[in-house]
Amino acid sequence: MPDRRCPARPTSQEPGSTTRSQPGSRASPDRSRTTSRPPSRPRTARTRCESSSSPTSRWPRACPSRSEQSDPRRRRLLRRPGRGATRGRLRQRATTQPSVTPEQHPNMQTKRQGDPMDPLVITVTVDSTMSYPGYQGMPAIEDTDKVGQEYIDSVNAGATLCHHHGVHYLEDAIQDDGKKLSKIDFEGWKNLTDKIRTVGTDPIMQFGIASARLPEKVELMSLKPDMMSYAFNVHDEYFQPDPAYPANEMYSLHPRDELIEFVTAAEANGVKPEIECFYTGAFWNLEFVRRQGLLKEKAWATLFFGWQGGAWTPPTPDALMYMVKHLPPNTNWNISVMDPVAQWKLLPLAIALGGHVRVGWEDNPYLPGGGASRSNAELVEVVVKMAQQIGRPIANVDEARRIAGVSR
Repeated sequence: MPDRRCPARPTSQEPGSTTRSQPGSRASPDRSRTTSRPPSRPRTARTRCESSSSPTSRWPRACPSRSEQSDPRRRRLLRRPGRGATRGRLRQRATTQPSVTPEQHPNMQTKRQGDPMDPLVITVTVDSTMSYPGYQGMPAIEDTDKVGQEYIDSVNAGATLCHHHGVHYLEDAIQDDGKKLSKIDFEGWKNLTDKIRTVGTDPIMQFGIASARLPEKVELMSLKPDMMSYAFNVHDEYFQPDPAYPANEMYSLHPRDELIEFVTAAEANGVKPEIECFYTGAFWNLEFVRRQGLLKEKAWATLFFGWQGGAWTPPTPDALMYMVKHLPPNTNWNISVMDPVAQWKLLPLAIALGGHVRVGWEDNPYLPGGGASRSNAELVEVVVKMAQQIGRPIANVDEARRIAGVSR
């Protein structure tokens, strides 16, 4: 068989060839390598890009040529992670251009460490006759002295905004106008308002029952409340926490023409609207009303979580962050949570984010441990301690009026 072994290397020089020894070794005829080379030229230092862009290189170039480096458009296109200095630039870009953070969002007041937050405005709402019917501590709504005393005690405990329902009666069935809402007792509202004002500190007076019909709401403006509630979305609420009591339900659409009419009347009477927002569609309506030249001052919006019915939004941290993130600019926000367990988890988050909170028997008459509260003031005290532990001061009446944008 023929010998298939590699032929031995030549030991003698061919004509026109040169002998070059391996670096770091002695010149030896047996270990020499013969190559045909052009005349030698002076060696110059080459950059990584030049050395890797050799036309005989097996691999693609790792860096652009000099002409490509000089073109800023090409330079931007050729940047790739993990290639020298570009990696540092990409890391810097990732840290200096993050998505919106609580500090940057206009509706979140999270401050840097050491910077003060706005004082916390605590709203108290007493009337549980619709949301928790039969609750043991709730007086009859016609007893305005006892209901008013609940507000006075809550103000003395730290609340600075009183959301009250006066005296009202829920309709038994859907009416001819397609709505099922509450009827207003004007004298009952006047009596309760006068009782609360005897506290002497002049807390913010906010008239509730956003589900009342517009003509009755306009009539109540003559009592000179500081604020008045109005739902900027569909009203669809369902209350039956205790099967022993029949469900309380409310239905109403609020067309945009109606919203404009309400805000126009409120501003004409010196009343600040409280924008009730059960879902983000209310934000669109808020901006729509603003485009008509109304609501030029900073708005006051209450975000509702866990309120059962067709306008329900889940009482979760994700839902709270979503709502706050999508609030229109130039808006103060306040939260109401109707869930005995979730409420005490969401209120600290709202306080830490710079929002304001609402408590009372209407939203949840139960303490964090699950026991029944003896008064609305007891619920206010829980929030005061909660804010103090977080390091946020409680607003007095003057501070609350400044923050909410309502004068005396």
